[in-house]
Amino acid sequence: MRVPAGTDYTITCSSEGFPPPEIRWVDLDGNQISDGPLLKLIDVRRTIKAKCIAENKGGIQETDFTVFVAGPGSAPENIQLSADRPQTITVQWDPPHIPNGNITKYIVYYSPLDNQDPASQLGQVQSRPINEWMTFHDTPDAPGTRKADLTDFVQTDTAYAVVVQAINDDGAGPYSNQYTVRTMSKAREGPPTDLRVEPDGQRSAAVEWKEPKDVDVKPIGYEIYYIQGDKSIDVDDRISLSEWTKISITDPDKLSHKIQNLLLPDTDYVFKIRAIYPDGPSVFSEPCIMKTLPDGNAPYIQVSNGDNGVEGSSTIDLLPGSQITVACNASGQPHPQVKWIKGGTYEIDPSTV
Repeated sequence: MRVPAGTDYTITCSSEGFPPPEIRWVDLDGNQISDGPLLKLIDVRRTIKAKCIAENKGGIQETDFTVFVAGPGSAPENIQLSADRPQTITVQWDPPHIPNGNITKYIVYYSPLDNQDPASQLGQVQSRPINEWMTFHDTPDAPGTRKADLTDFVQTDTAYAVVVQAINDDGAGPYSNQYTVRTMSKAREGPPTDLRVEPDGQRSAAVEWKEPKDVDVKPIGYEIYYIQGDKSIDVDDRISLSEWTKISITDPDKLSHKIQNLLLPDTDYVFKIRAIYPDGPSVFSEPCIMKTLPDGNAPYIQVSNGDNGVEGSSTIDLLPGSQITVACNASGQPHPQVKWIKGGTYEIDPSTV
């Protein structure tokens, strides 16, 4: 007997004999599962094998009976939806808890909600039957969590219903619960522009950017992300984002930020930024690469006439026709290179230091 998952089924076993036999049902291990001719099966999810046994003083007879579940016994689990990219719905799910064999395909059903009012988004029942929804077919190449990006006919700032179904060699399993998500608004498709990052010493950096262009809604804040340049990161932002360091900017009018004493000297960093809107974050800007200054201190100069410091100028007055030798000594970490420049433009080569 082939039945779909979740079926309730009742089987009656009859037997004749003298004296009239007693009838019972047992499983393959001999455990009694019904003490009469009637066997009630509720919410069948897995294949059930049983025996009907008839027994009297004259002997015993038994008949095998199998209820075979066609398809997975449960729906895909842990379904998560996100809309972090323009006109895209990302769906992630785990395999059914009761696969009843190898899962050969998943079908993701999606459809715009009949009522687009955000207050009515949860729990809304669609008027269109599910066989009229748009579909995405996923063929798993390995067991485990699956992910799909829905892009066909997906519109901006639109609420969608999503349902996932698993299929094995014997048929389709039950539908999952319905989940809803609203796609990215038009404003969120535009990231901040002209991101610039300059080193400010060995452990700090100055970050500047401009507001997103051509948007009707003003951001309510920004998020700066950075990571060391030698880190291995995934192309998909959603996978590797937890590896980045985040800085939240809650003032939407602030278009610069100083990262103070949080970086390593002489290290490459990758920066990116996104705007925050009332309905969620925008896409990320193009990345910006910056390298901090090497560890050490700035050159300290000592001139033979007694002047010294890290900046400034020295003026020496001479009589006409006289001659003078000026020595310059500079210290720093790493050790600086010293050159003499004539007239502020021409390098004296070789210089005597």
